Amino acid sequence: MPQTGLNRRSFLRGAGLTTLAGAVGSGISLRGGPAAAAALGEADANGTFDFDTPYNRLGTDSVKWDQALRQNEMGTIVAGMGIADMDFRCAPVITRALQDRIAHENWGYLEIPKAFVE
Repeated sequence: MPQTGLNRRSFLRGAGLTTLAGAVGSGISLRGGPAAAAALGEADANGTFDFDTPYNRLGTDSVKWDQALRQNEMGTIVAGMGIADMDFRCAPVITRALQDRIAHENWGYLEIPKAFVE
């Protein structure tokens, strides 16, 4: 298969640095004490987020949990299998960004901020 110029492994390795640069360029401090923690929602001042506490998805029309219970006619389920789905809360900063966007009630094309290109 011919090379297309895009090395997926290099891209994925660099994606973390790009995300960090984007966060720094956005004016959100990743290490700034209480102000940074407030900007990141429930994340602490070190920029960490709790990905270990399970989030109960039962009753949310989850394919992984609810559909498995319905299709297999089970009363309980111990481990969700068959689909790679998130079982932790979304980072609050992402939820807020989505809420801010849908508040416009018109989801047409947006101008790309210069900060995205820099």
